[in-house]
Amino acid sequence: MPTLLLRPNTFTSLSSNFRSLIHLSYRMTSSNVSSQAPTVNIDEAEECYSKLDLDFKSTKIAFKGKKTSELIRGLIILPLCTVPALRKREERLMIGLKKVFGEKFYTKLLKLTFFGQFVGGETISEVQETMKRLKKCGMKSILDYCVESDISSNNAGEKSAKGTVEDKKVGSVVDSATMEKAGEFCAADYRKDFVSSRNNSSKKEVQFDKNCDVFCAGVDAATSSVGTSAINCVKLTALGRPQLLVKLTDLIVQSNNFYKTLVSPLWEDLLLDKIKNEEFLMKTKNHGIQIDETMMQKWLKTVDFNVKAFGNLYDWRKLIKEYNHSDQIFQVYNAKTKKMESLLSCLTETESQETANMVNRIARTIEYGKKYNLCTVIDAEQTYFQPAISKLAMTMMRKYNKENTLVFSTYQAYLKSCLRDVELDLHLAKREDFRFGCKVVRGAYAEQERQRAADLNYNDPINANIEATAEMYNRVMQRMIKECQERSPRSISVMAATHNEQSIKQVIEMMRKAKISPSSEIVSFGQLYGMCDQVSYSLANAGYSVYKYVPYGPIDEVLPYLSRRAQENASVLGKIKREVILIFRELMRRTFTLNGRLG
Repeated sequence: MPTLLLRPNTFTSLSSNFRSLIHLSYRMTSSNVSSQAPTVNIDEAEECYSKLDLDFKSTKIAFKGKKTSELIRGLIILPLCTVPALRKREERLMIGLKKVFGEKFYTKLLKLTFFGQFVGGETISEVQETMKRLKKCGMKSILDYCVESDISSNNAGEKSAKGTVEDKKVGSVVDSATMEKAGEFCAADYRKDFVSSRNNSSKKEVQFDKNCDVFCAGVDAATSSVGTSAINCVKLTALGRPQLLVKLTDLIVQSNNFYKTLVSPLWEDLLLDKIKNEEFLMKTKNHGIQIDETMMQKWLKTVDFNVKAFGNLYDWRKLIKEYNHSDQIFQVYNAKTKKMESLLSCLTETESQETANMVNRIARTIEYGKKYNLCTVIDAEQTYFQPAISKLAMTMMRKYNKENTLVFSTYQAYLKSCLRDVELDLHLAKREDFRFGCKVVRGAYAEQERQRAADLNYNDPINANIEATAEMYNRVMQRMIKECQERSPRSISVMAATHNEQSIKQVIEMMRKAKISPSSEIVSFGQLYGMCDQVSYSLANAGYSVYKYVPYGPIDEVLPYLSRRAQENASVLGKIKREVILIFRELMRRTFTLNGRLG
């Protein structure tokens, strides 16, 4: 049995923290609501703005949907997330608790503490009650069946970043240095059961089908309890083997690098339709590719480019319509054979079928939500999955977002490439005339991504610091608001999913200047269940569109999510301290109010 030890001063430190929080709470301003008063005959954006407590200090509003017992739990759990000794030993602590006290006590304890704080429930019926409570307070729910897969470091030594491209057919156009770079964002970090997962693929396929059923059941649960005011959240690693996403990501990176090599430094111009046929043809010849215009036109049609210009490097709609044509996607020039050849030859027949199954599960989940006009958001994951996830998300948008915004993709502002990715996808949506759904988050895998970049010696994809991430977030939101103004109504839907109060204030000001009505839901806000309630409830009370991200699922399956919440809370210690102060103030307010009534 593992030894469970905490440093002697851990709880002394906590006690000291609580004393300082009590002291600080009385130093905060006593005003509960903003002094701004509404004027007569103002539009909705101004009216909602005038109602809003921009300082998010009104505890009566911020916690009106919370029971006193829930506030007490938050007062304990949120500071615990910031204790390094607990975070470092969380896995040992969980295992030890289960061994010492048994499954029943372990489950009950987690439900009363961390699970109860951050998770909407274990079952559909439990999460339905959570959604109903949120709706009463003017908030909607993003329902997330919190099951996901990952890969292990057991085989990291077998495949380095360079090794991920070793067995692909590539020509001399893409040299070894480029190929090494191609592996930077691919899956060198094979973190668990890479070999055994192949042997158990049939069992995993059954489980992925079951997960798809659960996602569809979530749609039923949402519509039966709160109507269509919810969003269904899907993680692709719950619908297919992570190794497949890894390989598809590798193909995307190699395909991109092939075209980058051809047209460098005009890569983004290629995607943005700024390079003409003649210029592209000249660049291919400069690299020794013997191809005439007739061959080029035939090739472009085969790989489903836009023939008049070049932007659609890989149209994954073929994966949905007819998977047999997938070998026509991700083609590069082979200098030896003098032909364009597919990179998909690295997939076995079984892997090809599994990839088709995964894509069909995604489509099935979206189709199921479409019956009820319920949106689906495809969640972001680690960078070694994300290129494949992003391209699949855009494919689903192209298919389902023609009349309504039924599909959202997620963009992570802690990535250096975030704004560029948003720009390119916005351009594609505008060019092909489909509605663009965008959820902007900061990102939840920073520590893991940085460690992996250091271990494998490639460029860190994460912004240098919190300030750089905040700047990226604000730039992305500015770009989205600008696009909302330039395009036709409802062509753009964006969710500012953040706990950063400064970013939220900036988005509100952008909406006000752009005269975007909160009830239009063109711009919405999102926060995690169990966190940042002072912002969520205040926004909803003023009339803004607010979603709470409500995860649910079996306790053991949800543990990775809980671990990320603990890591996230530790990185924003100042915000947690402020939230705990507000919780304490609300408890004091309720206590004195009750005493006054009794007296």
